Amino acid sequence: MRCVSRLALLLLFGCSGASPEREEVLRTMKAKAEEVGRAIVAGDQKTVVDLTHPKVVQMMGSRDGMIILLERTAREMKSRGTFIRSVEFEDPVDMQGWGDELFGVVPFTLEMALGDRRAMQKSYLIGVSSDGGKTWTFVDGAQADRAMVQRLFPNFPDKLRLPERQEPVEIN
Repeated sequence: MRCVSRLALLLLFGCSGASPEREEVLRTMKAKAEEVGRAIVAGDQKTVVDLTHPKVVQMMGSRDGMIILLERTAREMKSRGTFIRSVEFEDPVDMQGWGDELFGVVPFTLEMALGDRRAMQKSYLIGVSSDGGKTWTFVDGAQADRAMVQRLFPNFPDKLRLPERQEPVEIN
């Protein structure tokens, strides 16, 4: 049965055309990424950590430790008049994988308040699914280069394009 599942996924994701199943997986990935964005804006660090890939959480020490770090960072930013105003996600630009393991890239634009100024930054999340796209966790693309991602995920596809890092741009 497992071979049939792998064959179905290979046919589903190996074809160049966009199948309804592939489109549904991409919609699910984007919806979970948007959930991360809403949690970031709301300051809901528990949800942010719950949607962060477990290997990243482990690198940070523990779930509770990462929540404490994110809460402390948010307080420090707020004390300087800095906060995240919005996070707008685009459609995933790519998804690659083999079998049940899928990786995708979801670009987003972050708008920040910097005291009386505002800035925007383009970035991305790397989505990771180990159940064929039913559930997704994420790695922040601004915090991870390709070498780090490949250390975390030895099966990370070479063909998956990661956008270049961009610096924040001040806006009026």
